[in-house]
Amino acid sequence: MSGTVRVKILRIEAIQDADGVPGKKIDLVEERQPPPTQALMSNPEARMIAESAVQAMRQLQMPVFQVQSQIYPKIVLYLTEDEYEQLGIHFDVNQIYEIAFKDGKIAFTQIR
Repeated sequence: MSGTVRVKILRIEAIQDADGVPGKKIDLVEERQPPPTQALMSNPEARMIAESAVQAMRQLQMPVFQVQSQIYPKIVLYLTEDEYEQLGIHFDVNQIYEIAFKDGKIAFTQIR
């Protein structure tokens, strides 16, 4: 059985382990898109209320916020500098990877 998930590199920090060996802490997060508003607004009354609220906010010159993707922590890697080099992947913040889980292994494929 295998599974995949798309993650983004959120943060990379320089760290030292308990023995003072330098390394990196790499935070990978999953971004999930919110469900489409049309699906949520299938009820005509709910749609009318939402449209009225947006119109009122615009008349009051208040910003109308767009729903953005939600971020969920997924994996945190703690690697020494040697382990990072042996991994053979140069992580950069905001890079997108697909992670595959299969047969007890984790494989990273860069998307962008």
